Amino acid sequence: MGLIGQMLTGPWMKKFYSNESSLSYVNAIHIVMSVIGAIEDAKNDHLSFSHDFFGNPIDVSRAPELFANVPDEVRRVLREMLSGIVLVLKLQYANYVKMTPQKIDALTIPTSGARVHNIDDEEVMGMFSASISKAPNATIPYVSAKMRTKKNGVMDKLMSDVPSQEMFNVSIRLANSVRRRRRDELSALIYGGATSPPGSQNP
Repeated sequence: MGLIGQMLTGPWMKKFYSNESSLSYVNAIHIVMSVIGAIEDAKNDHLSFSHDFFGNPIDVSRAPELFANVPDEVRRVLREMLSGIVLVLKLQYANYVKMTPQKIDALTIPTSGARVHNIDDEEVMGMFSASISKAPNATIPYVSAKMRTKKNGVMDKLMSDVPSQEMFNVSIRLANSVRRRRRDELSALIYGGATSPPGSQNP
């Protein structure tokens, strides 16, 4: 993983996710296509650790133990990992892989406002996964509302303002009351007037 980090993931993050990056979407596509080609050349030929897959020289002195005498078994595993990475990249950029450089260049104007990364989507998906793991029985609308509240800072605003906090607490009590009433109505409908199954007690 350290070798992959030096050769691919580290330079990838610096190139596409850095605040200093001013790449256009089309230029980013060309770079990805070039990286895919460099990875394929490396795994099919011999792995050289002098340059990363973006063509930048690697400062081996920063981690000499990582690059010194890399065993054949590690090289084999590394090639397999690179094959998997190429497969994923080709699937992710499938539409562009089939296009000529000229056709990709034609996208310059239509994609002028597009970002070169999907960090926002990744953040949202991470929040969604975390919310689902904490409350696996929660509904999607509930999880969505909770995520929007966190992203927009609504709760911080409510809890910092006394009148808003009081209204928020009242809303919670009313919502709980409505939920209990609906539960009792549903139980009465199912069990013929009882608020819980025969032989059970209300919590």
